[in-house]
Parts: sequence; C-alpha cells; structure tokens
Amino acid sequence: MQRKIVRHGNSTLTISLPAKWAKVNNLKSGQQLNIETIKDNIIISPKSKYFDSIETDLSENEEWYIGRIIRHLYTSGYDEITIHYSKPNQLALIRKDLGFLTGLEVIESKPNYCKLKCTISVDESEYDTLIKRVLWLILSQFDYFIEDCKNEKTTNHEEVKEIFNTFRKLCNVCRRLINKRHIYDSINSRYAYDFINGLIEISLYIKYSYDYIVKEGKLKLTEDEFNLVQKTREMYYELLIAYQNTNVEKTRVCFESRQAMFDEILNIFKQKNPVIMHYFLIIIRNLTPMGNHILMLNIEKEKTLNKKKQEEKDKEG
Repeated sequence: MQRKIVRHGNSTLTISLPAKWAKVNNLKSGQQLNIETIKDNIIISPKSKYFDSIETDLSENEEWYIGRIIRHLYTSGYDEITIHYSKPNQLALIRKDLGFLTGLEVIESKPNYCKLKCTISVDESEYDTLIKRVLWLILSQFDYFIEDCKNEKTTNHEEVKEIFNTFRKLCNVCRRLINKRHIYDSINSRYAYDFINGLIEISLYIKYSYDYIVKEGKLKLTEDEFNLVQKTREMYYELLIAYQNTNVEKTRVCFESRQAMFDEILNIFKQKNPVIMHYFLIIIRNLTPMGNHILMLNIEKEKTLNKKKQEEKDKEG
C-alpha cells in the first residue's frame, strides 16, 4: 500500500490514512494517534496501545509458575498487569519475582488481586548499550571463575551470583524492547531472542559450575580442564568483539576453532571434573546463536549501506 505525500505550508508534510484501517479502529476526526519513529520506520497506532493492560488468574495450584507468567507478560511488552489470586499471602510470591523485572511495581493491592505497572520507559536507542553491558558482565563471570580455578578457592562465588542477577534484569529489559519497540522485524527478532537466550545459558552455566564446586567442597581442575575453560573464555571474547564490530571473518575463525575443540572435549570428560566439563560443553554450544546473530546484523548492515549508496546515486541522477 502506498500513499502520496502532500505539502501544507513551508515544512508540513501529510499523508492520508487507509479508510479500511480507520474504520476497523473506529477513528474519528480530531482523535489523537500515537506516532513512534523506529530507525527508518514510523509506526502509527490508535491512542490505546495493544499492550496497555492484561489480566490473569493465580489459583492455589499454580503458584510455582507465576514468576514465569509475569516475566513473559513483562518481556512481551505489557504496561499494566492485573493478577487475581485466592490467598492474600500469594502477593508475597508475586513481589519476590519483581526483583528481576526493572520498573515493574505493585501500584495497587487488595486481598484478592493486585495491579502491576511498568513505571519506566526505555528507548530503543538504548538497546545496543544494554546488550554490550550484558556481554561484558558474562566476561566478568568467566574471569572470576578462571581466577578462582587458579587459586583453587571459591572466593568470587557470591560476586558471580550478583552479576548473574544483574544480568537477568538487563536481559529481561532487552527482550521487552525487542517486543515493544520493534528493534528488528519478525524474522530477525527470532535471531535476537536466540542470541539473548544463548547468553542467559552461558551465564547460568558459569553460575552452575560455581554452585557445584561449592556443594562438592573442592575446586581443582586438571591442566586439560583448565585449558578448556580458558579456551572457552577466549572464544567467547572473540565473539564479543565480533559483535561490537559486526565482524563476520572473526566469527568464522572462531567457529572453526570451536569445531576443532569437540574431539578434545571427549577425552577431557574422562578426567576429574566431568560435571564442570559438561557445563562448559553447553556454554560452547551456546556460542552458536551469538555467531548467527552477528551474521544477521552484518546482512542488515550491508542492506543499509546499499540503500544509502542507491539514494546517493538517485540524487546524482
């Protein structure tokens, strides 16, 4: 569908709205619309946004997954969530899960329901900065783990857990931005979601490694095991830099190195710490969505450059 731009005065440009769309949304003369600019696009929507509010129920047997429901609604982009429950003490469970959802607060509570509202608005321009913070937080987890492996102590265990908590909050904001601010189109959003989910698993399995070591009461890796941990960290770092620079060649080299490691890993599993090696095998596997996302970003970058070149040619012509 195309619309012709009409000039009004010296600087105002207007277009007409499709009649069918206006009828479906019951638009009338003088009514206000929301207009959001996202990169090269403009999104026009009725004043009442689709993701404004939603209601859900919490029964006695569903307490165990209420945190997942709230997180899903938050990351999906809802601004206000009403939760009905049968027992007043269920509110405490709800409050507990809000710690990982930045800006989501209880604004009203009653014996049988509460209302949650997201009190902050994050701009899509902050997405890239948030993702880079997330990437560097994981690198800190790697470095703490390697330092403790060298010293054969779990000195940094609590710090790594705190990093993971901060990391989770930032990832939830990033997922909310993808859904609410349309950072990418529907296809590329899947790559971005896989990318974030892969990062979550990497961070989680570093934490799991610490948890296992603390439970077992020992931290001593063989030389081969320690080398694998270091190589995994180096590989992750290479992909981090590749992400920042959208470097496809660095991504390719990293993936080739990773593939060569798998034969070595099978032998390392027979040594002292098979559980830790299993966790790091999962971490290595989760480098794949990082690489896929970098390739996707490179394609989008090339499209943008080609578009600019074409625009310049059109101007010259």
